[in-house]
Amino acid sequence: MQHIPVFLASNDKFAPFVATTIASICANTYDFIDFYILDSGISKHNRQKICDTKQFFDNFSIKFIKVDCDKKFAHLPKLKHISRAMYSRFLIPEILPDCEKVIYSDIDVAFVGDISELYNEDLGDKVIGAVPCYNSDKISHNMFCSGLLLLNCKKLNEQNFKQQISDTATELLQNKSLKLPDQDILNRLYSHNYLKLDLKYCVISKYFNSNNKFRLDKNWIILHFPGGGLNKPWNNKNTPGAEYFWQYVPFTSFAEEIEEIYQSFTRKKKVKNFFHQFFNVHNRKFAGQTYKVFSIFGKEIKLKKK
Repeated sequence: MQHIPVFLASNDKFAPFVATTIASICANTYDFIDFYILDSGISKHNRQKICDTKQFFDNFSIKFIKVDCDKKFAHLPKLKHISRAMYSRFLIPEILPDCEKVIYSDIDVAFVGDISELYNEDLGDKVIGAVPCYNSDKISHNMFCSGLLLLNCKKLNEQNFKQQISDTATELLQNKSLKLPDQDILNRLYSHNYLKLDLKYCVISKYFNSNNKFRLDKNWIILHFPGGGLNKPWNNKNTPGAEYFWQYVPFTSFAEEIEEIYQSFTRKKKVKNFFHQFFNVHNRKFAGQTYKVFSIFGKEIKLKKK
């Protein structure tokens, strides 16, 4: 039985999904998993609840590694729905400096196959393995997704990875071309020189939706649910492939919290839809002039010139 080092990253808000990711990996893998959690502020209570997943599986260990991403990466931007915890993956090579192969995975995923298939991929002379973006044929180079990475830490350190990341981030910031920060930085460095992994390792569920029926391919290993809101299976049980996320929720100590997250999102969505239907505001043109139209349940009640 081999030991597979797997890195996950989270703050306290997303701690429940660290547990679901761990559960989905362990349920589908016979080897032993050494999990390293890049901890951007997970509470003691939630760290214990993550560890409680051991009551269901015994083929893993957990080590929490505290990282202050807001301090360490203060010079880099954060997105509206993603904190600076996204940059913590840049720290992996210095945490296991002599390791020749480690896995990093986002936690908005559901593993449906054995992670050892990914770990046993031969990196050859490459320092990084990743899944190409599905639309990479439309751009000048083969961009890859940063949510799933196979890394050779030893070689990355030999190539001064830490300094390369810093220099590349500075360059992209100066050019105002840092839109998807962690992904843009990694692609700038490695998009022309990485091991292209099979799409089965990072299946974007919404792209495999046929007539609103999600069909799981037996060869797929990881389902990924990128984006916000309704794309997340914990918010929307009808998003394609969500059932494969929810089947692992009972094998965590967060089942009640995750159900409440779903119920809360659903309630907010219903309220938003009600007010949108009840009081709709839009623009109309009359005789070449633009007017603001107020309507209640589709019936226009007032016009104001814009």
